[in-house]
Amino acid sequence: MVAIVCYAGDEQKAETILKPLRTFGTLADTIGRFRYPQFTNPPPEVLRQFERPPGEAQGPYNSYWKGASLSDWSDEAVNALVAARDGAMGDWSIGLGHYMHGAICRVDEAATPLIRREGSYSYFFNTGWRGSSESGAHMDWVDGSIVNLAKYSHAAYINYLSSNAEVDVAAAYGANYGRLQSLKRRFDPDNLFHLNRNIVPAKMG
Repeated sequence: MVAIVCYAGDEQKAETILKPLRTFGTLADTIGRFRYPQFTNPPPEVLRQFERPPGEAQGPYNSYWKGASLSDWSDEAVNALVAARDGAMGDWSIGLGHYMHGAICRVDEAATPLIRREGSYSYFFNTGWRGSSESGAHMDWVDGSIVNLAKYSHAAYINYLSSNAEVDVAAAYGANYGRLQSLKRRFDPDNLFHLNRNIVPAKMG
């Protein structure tokens, strides 16, 4: 398991807050002081810990993932996550993050495009493998895991949305989608910028 954390504040207080995590029994601890640009360009000593050992299979690497948003931590949802873990294969990962709480959830939903439900989490399933013979099994694990958690989930955070279908994009923005369509019609009526989670311009009239 990999835990990615960030604390922006007093360094001494950070040590106290992060101590339980750092003494949990980690295999690698890369927590340290970083300048902002290093978040997207880690130093070499961090990257080296994730290099493949010499002799491991090389070649084209495949990666497949999907994500959504979890409404709450019910026993059923937790059991579905455990079942997904038990059926995982290859270089797999299950990500839990974007915990929605505090000030961002007190902003009126009509004030921004994004819906932030109090107490919800975003999540994803990811698997990686080499070669093509196992592609089906790996992709089935991701797809099946998403389906099993769908009944405990709601519209995905847009960066975790795994579909380009208009109905899914619209669900991610909820009641704000119509307003976004109007803006799209105003600034991009021909839908030139469509190679994304596309917002279809509102129809005239």
